[in-house]
Amino acid sequence: MFLNLYNGLLAGSWGGDSNNAWFGVSEVETIDMAIFCEGNYDVTEDFTVTVGGRWYDNEIDRDNFTGALSPNDRAPNRNLDYVTADENNSVGESGFVGKLGVRYNIDYDKMVYATYSEGFRSGGANLVKANSNIPQSFESDFLKNHEVGFKTSWMDNRLRVNAAVYRMAWEDIQLQIFDNQDGVFSSGVVNFAEAQIDGVETEIIFAATEGLEISLTYAYIEAEISEDDTVTNGSGDVIGEVIEGAQLPITPDQKGSLGLEYNFQGQWFGMDPYVKFDYSYTGNSVSSMDEEEAIDTPHYETMDIAVGMANDVWSANLKLENLEDERAVQFFNQRWGSEATRASINKPRNLTLTVRRSF
Repeated sequence: MFLNLYNGLLAGSWGGDSNNAWFGVSEVETIDMAIFCEGNYDVTEDFTVTVGGRWYDNEIDRDNFTGALSPNDRAPNRNLDYVTADENNSVGESGFVGKLGVRYNIDYDKMVYATYSEGFRSGGANLVKANSNIPQSFESDFLKNHEVGFKTSWMDNRLRVNAAVYRMAWEDIQLQIFDNQDGVFSSGVVNFAEAQIDGVETEIIFAATEGLEISLTYAYIEAEISEDDTVTNGSGDVIGEVIEGAQLPITPDQKGSLGLEYNFQGQWFGMDPYVKFDYSYTGNSVSSMDEEEAIDTPHYETMDIAVGMANDVWSANLKLENLEDERAVQFFNQRWGSEATRASINKPRNLTLTVRRSF
């Protein structure tokens, strides 16, 4: 049996009947403070510069109390039950992220822009057992985004064409890993060095006739680890590693959509009727950064159709989602090397009727 590190009890040392294979109490207190400012300056009538920034200060305090097999008739007890973790940890950070953008209006219907912006995601604490290799806390990660694009309107606003190209440098990236020790069964977040995300996004909206509108979107994403990195514990043992060129998990390489909406001329029962069709495509992705655990997630397609009527007061919509009842796998989970692979799928075929009234 495992010996508890906190009160010297063996696993199974508890008094009374128990159905609790595991218990956990986690109390988190988060304090966030920030000052944000952004300003625009018109250098000329058509050329505008935007400057902004955010100063932040945050602190996260977490109490972590976990164990196993406490009796059914009382709350877990630190002196009587098998306790696997009883820790308090705090993490806090402060810093500044900025933004710089320029915009040039070619004419009333067309503009080009370029933007540099920074962002961050706060660090935190991991809910792990005392004998886990995974650290009790992790740091913030940061994103630096470079983007250029244009927004245009043509044919007396019947055709709109927008596009953007971007590159993101993701530093100190937060990724979840599983403890590689036998019988520990802990998972947590650690910081790896860097990833790079390159992408292109396009959008086209065309009013083909007085009642028919066609919309197209497409995005190509190349999201990869940009630097080999290894995370070790205090003893120097490897607990996680990433390889340059590995695809980031749960990030499809392509996404696209087609929308058709027809608004009938004339009213029915004092309302404007319409019919709408939507098609979407989601490309290939992977489920994990761990080569042994990762499973390729294949691309999938879905279609929706809706009919409805609306006016300023009432609206009614009948929508059939996932027309072909496509059971697409969105994520595979093979936790801790289990032979059983769990798959999360999209919503099956679903018919909804929505009626709204505005007051």
